[in-house]
Amino acid sequence: DWAALHEGRTPRRVPMPTYAFDTKRYWIDAPGLPAVTASPIAPVPARAAPAELTSRTFERPVSLGSVFVGPRSEVESVVVGYFEHVLGVSPVGVEDDFFELGGDSLSALQVVSRASEAFGVELPHHALLESPTVAQLAAAVEEVRKSASSSLVLLKQGDQGQAPLFLVHPVGGSVFLYRDLARQLPDQQTVYGFQSAGGDAVAFIRRSVEEMAASYLDELRTVQLTGPYVLGGAGFGGLVALEMAQRLRAAGEAVHLLVLFDTPGPGEMPANVHGSLSAEAADALLVERLADRDLPSSDEPDAQARQVLDVYLANVDALHAYRPVAYAGRVLYFLAEDRRPGLDPERPDSAWAALVGGGITTHRLPGDYGAMFGTANVQAIARIVTRELEPWSSADHSAV
Repeated sequence: DWAALHEGRTPRRVPMPTYAFDTKRYWIDAPGLPAVTASPIAPVPARAAPAELTSRTFERPVSLGSVFVGPRSEVESVVVGYFEHVLGVSPVGVEDDFFELGGDSLSALQVVSRASEAFGVELPHHALLESPTVAQLAAAVEEVRKSASSSLVLLKQGDQGQAPLFLVHPVGGSVFLYRDLARQLPDQQTVYGFQSAGGDAVAFIRRSVEEMAASYLDELRTVQLTGPYVLGGAGFGGLVALEMAQRLRAAGEAVHLLVLFDTPGPGEMPANVHGSLSAEAADALLVERLADRDLPSSDEPDAQARQVLDVYLANVDALHAYRPVAYAGRVLYFLAEDRRPGLDPERPDSAWAALVGGGITTHRLPGDYGAMFGTANVQAIARIVTRELEPWSSADHSAV
């Protein structure tokens, strides 16, 4: 009987909880410590600023278990900005725990969502549970970026006991043209390709030969820790392979063979016909580049398709900016017999004669550069490369 239960009681108002996301935080400090006072919102990178900022922020509680450490990188600085705005606490140190600062699952999702968008990565929704500090979340972002920007592609799996052949992409950025060559090489020969990073996000595009060489060597060492190494590349890719070989030799590693496929050199460079393009010319070139990479094209290229063009133009710029120096090793050179007027230098192999200290062996292939990796030519290339590697490959040059 509810009426009897409440008989004689006077009704009274009670305050109900406010809107679920309208949170206020009160910090209880240890005895004897100064009280926390409000401070203005700290500046934060423009892209980190959310639409629903709180009107006030509170100082970092001195009772936290971590010592304050400021951001040490651009990624950490941006993540600090997200922590401060979402939590309403400033300053936040890179070792401060998000949940100890008052964060909950909903505010964690806000931080993860904004970090994913800002850095162009796919962070899992539970990222802050596994990486609750700024430093840990920034490291998680870098790890995802590194994985997303990986360039190493396994073209053919051979024997573990034989050193792989590493082939660097030409100016278009794809390693598709090496596929038939990899198949023609002996079964025991492992072949890797380095494709241009940038297919998923423009931020990953590397814009110089030196930057590509440094990045590709980091990935190369994950599959072959020590030399001797076998490197190669078609056209522009040969320049990157050369720079990689130079760096390996400078580090005391042996490079058994460097293979260049019609790679231009000093004084024998192709014309840069794409230095300044109109919108219409860029779209026409994009259709051409998509066709070269066996990708579908349309009248209205999307953002991902345009990244193919961005990669190509970045590689063209890198090609013309690179200045090779003398190389002490040996070079195996493949030259296309037919030269395309106004595009191909007449004798690109001659540019290397004065730079290659270990000698250069040139083999001519019928057709132009576009036909170099056709069926007939890849059979010849495979026979020559196999012959070069046979005496050496009988030794144990293991990959990791």
